[in-house]
Amino acid sequence: MRYRFIDCELDIDRHELRRADVLIDLEPQVFELLKVLIANRQRVVTKEELLAVVWKGRIVSDAAMTTRMNAARCAVGDTGREQRVIKTIRGKGFRFIADTRQMEVSRPSSRSVSLVESQRVAIGIVPFRCLGRVAAAQGIADCMSEHLALLLSKQTWLSVRTIEQEGATPTLAHNVRYVLGGSVQVAAGHVRLIVRLIDAKTGAYLWADRFEGALANGMRTHDRLAEKIVNVISPTLERLEISHARREPDDAVDARSLCLRGLERLYNWTRVGITDAIVLFQRAIEVNPEFAPAYGMAAYCYVQKQSYGWFSDRTADIQEATRLAQCAMQFGQDDPLVLAKAAHAITMLACDGDRGATLIQQALRHGRNLPAAWYVSGWVQLHLGRPASALAQLSRAARLSPFDPLTFKVYAAIAYAHLLEGRYDEGSTFAERALGIRPHYQTALRAAAASHALAGRIERAQTFMTHMRGHDPSLRLSCLREVLPLRRRDDFEKYAEGLLRAGLPE
Repeated sequence: MRYRFIDCELDIDRHELRRADVLIDLEPQVFELLKVLIANRQRVVTKEELLAVVWKGRIVSDAAMTTRMNAARCAVGDTGREQRVIKTIRGKGFRFIADTRQMEVSRPSSRSVSLVESQRVAIGIVPFRCLGRVAAAQGIADCMSEHLALLLSKQTWLSVRTIEQEGATPTLAHNVRYVLGGSVQVAAGHVRLIVRLIDAKTGAYLWADRFEGALANGMRTHDRLAEKIVNVISPTLERLEISHARREPDDAVDARSLCLRGLERLYNWTRVGITDAIVLFQRAIEVNPEFAPAYGMAAYCYVQKQSYGWFSDRTADIQEATRLAQCAMQFGQDDPLVLAKAAHAITMLACDGDRGATLIQQALRHGRNLPAAWYVSGWVQLHLGRPASALAQLSRAARLSPFDPLTFKVYAAIAYAHLLEGRYDEGSTFAERALGIRPHYQTALRAAAASHALAGRIERAQTFMTHMRGHDPSLRLSCLREVLPLRRRDDFEKYAEGLLRAGLPE
């Protein structure tokens, strides 16, 4: 069901609000408020009804309800003074008064729904506990649970469920695999969160960490902490799911399990590993021809083959990668990670940076807090000849997920941004930082060699060139553009000059 009013569209099935065709981030309770009000727009909805439906009968303060109502008004472009969408009826309740058009949406077949649901992992979020007697802690606890639920629900491979009971014991009775919860403590103008991820079957701690922020910054602190928690926990969940898929019998795997096994092989970053990964992603597609992540990751494998110089048939491989990226776009229109992988392939393999830029903007609209999307956005900007813009995108990716195991790729891309801007010391520093994590990463070795050479440190540059050619002896100046296509001629010539000085054969 969808509702259109003024310049907004509320999609009940997708749990989305768009305003002027821009996706608006909403906390779950704010979305529920809008949903209840618009569904009952022919009458006044009382405060008691909202408490029963939105807060499931929990007792909340008038200030908490006012905060959510103000957020709902802000989301649809309304204010408490104008009240052109949501009107307060003093002493009675609230009414949705904007002219509204209701539209039925054709639903996917029951088979498609069952496939989608079966490929999602259920995670439950329990209310955060308050430690101490500071009143602000309760509001932070409520907001944090809701904000985490919202951010995690945007990850299409997760099914997010709230466990309402305070202090609920995480068990399989909640029909989830993982449980996320924690505690809030406020003291001396700071908020401290202890967050834990628990195995719902055994009750064992899988991960726990502490996060802190300044209380004076209000919602900005809440947003930053929630984003940091999600971006730290996402790689952890991925590793846990890869391990889970590895233990499943071969005759019981579904498309998602095959995709996870493919990720495990891909993350070896070897020629055999990437070849195996492509096979597994293709098997996932055979099991479910509409499983977008498999198309996106398979296309990304070909980006890696290009970067490492591992194409067996360049023309055929690029054609296949482009086909996979197009299928990823078709079946993953709302999945930011899938769209990011497709944008990477379209930019670096099809050399269509303009289309890649459009596609990565679509990905960022759906996942503005996704580090992988900002990383790809950086590479798109590098391809287009905008290193300053690339550095801003890549720096954001690094800030969002400092503990991501793929951070070495972000550091290498940052090295290229500095190199193309003429900051060779910074370029070599970030290239070596990437190599400290992944010593044989060819992209970083090339950046290190070129940066040191252009800075006049020829002997140091030659050391990296020797290391690089030990793993890729076929690389020559004549085929350098095939490994890293840069659209702006000056960028490519600067990069090529650095590698020539470092000892790259012509």
